[in-house]
Amino acid sequence: MYVERTELELELLVARIDRHELDHRPDRPPFRSWGRAHQQRLIDSILRNWSVPAVHVAGAPPGAPEVVLDGHERLITIARFFHDDLACDGGTTPAHGEVARLHGLRFSDLPEDVRRRVRRFRLPVVTVFEYDAGELTELLARIHQPIRSRPWIPTPRIGDAPPGGPRSEGVHRASGSLEPIYDQVSAWFADLAESGREPTRWTSPADPGDAAARAAVEPRGLDTTDAGLPQREPRAHLVPGTIDPPTVAIDRDALPDARDVAERLTTYRDGVLGARRERDGAG
Repeated sequence: MYVERTELELELLVARIDRHELDHRPDRPPFRSWGRAHQQRLIDSILRNWSVPAVHVAGAPPGAPEVVLDGHERLITIARFFHDDLACDGGTTPAHGEVARLHGLRFSDLPEDVRRRVRRFRLPVVTVFEYDAGELTELLARIHQPIRSRPWIPTPRIGDAPPGGPRSEGVHRASGSLEPIYDQVSAWFADLAESGREPTRWTSPADPGDAAARAAVEPRGLDTTDAGLPQREPRAHLVPGTIDPPTVAIDRDALPDARDVAERLTTYRDGVLGARRERDGAG
């Protein structure tokens, strides 16, 4: 058995159902029909653009309809909604402002932008080919097998008491988290805050100079003159530290004399002026 996974727009799926290209009849056990509330929750998920579980379909030869293995009620509900047999329920929790405004509306009554979004909603479809009875039975059993897992609990903020008693050391998310590096870092910060220990202070050779500079610019009381004006203290706010002198001494004897530079520039100016005069005379 091999499978193909794709995502099809709801408009295309409903069209295939109407053309009898997709057999979704619930005549194969086990089957439990959904109630109206369950159907409206599915429509609510689509209106909120939430994820919907995949539909499993058995591939068929050309000309024969494909058979739905899992997802009958999902397809029935979607087709009923497209055919105005099911209305929106704006009171589904949690509250959603946009969905609440659509309460009681059927598909044809929805605003055009909402209808377009629903038509283009993509539903995962898994199609199986070249299967035998044993593989198909095992696949359906695994799809419907209940999965028991620990619920995910949001990481509490530092200093908050987690629900259900104190948190075990180093555990800040549910087991099997996909973010182990984040868990380790957040655990380090949280444990540090809970223990009351001060974080390690990083030091560097530049710290004394930084402290002296901060002290130099701190505002201090100034003396005043007899007239009441602030008396300036020269170099009082001079920040310590100097620029290191150049390591290579400058040979001042090798520098050009200013008179030589002036003569060179004068010669250049005279040459430019002479060239302009010759050009203007020739013209």
